[in-house]
Amino acid sequence: MYHERAAEETLDSMTHKITIETAALELPPLPISEIGYLQVPHKNKYGKDYPPVIEDQPTYPGGKR
Repeated sequence: MYHERAAEETLDSMTHKITIETAALELPPLPISEIGYLQVPHKNKYGKDYPPVIEDQPTYPGGKR
């Protein structure tokens, strides 16, 4: 089981083995807790942190001040 904002321990505790017969089976929705989720900063395409934003610089190097 996987959920991007759930802790691994939470998902492990929700794991159950089931047997499905040929008859139609409807499973109820599973509420998944996001407690323990830590959002990490997004990295650039090289896996590095973005440089800090300096407020007094133009948006791009060729821009006017």
